[in-house]
Amino acid sequence: METLDFEVRPFGIHTVPIEPGFVRTRIRGNLTRTAASTGAYAERRERVSGFLDRGVRAGIDPIRVAKVVERALTSARPKLRMRVGPDARLLHLVYHHLPTAVFAAGMRQRFG
Repeated sequence: METLDFEVRPFGIHTVPIEPGFVRTRIRGNLTRTAASTGAYAERRERVSGFLDRGVRAGIDPIRVAKVVERALTSARPKLRMRVGPDARLLHLVYHHLPTAVFAAGMRQRFG
């Protein structure tokens, strides 16, 4: 995302990626599932779906994200990227401070 900012800044355009974690919305209720499910992925799909459902239910209030967007728009010097919510910050820390193999093993363990 920083690449976009570097590319367009000479034209007076500033970009600020907003990176929220889970947000309490009805997005999962709007999900449309395909009629045909691939058997090889059915168990993993249900596990990931359950994880996402729980995350959204426990997510942050959308107002928190809106306030960060407002701050990015009105700040004279916004951060290069803005994370919202504890899970967004935690994922960033884990992803950037663990060896890739350890992070990947954790993801495989959680999601199969």
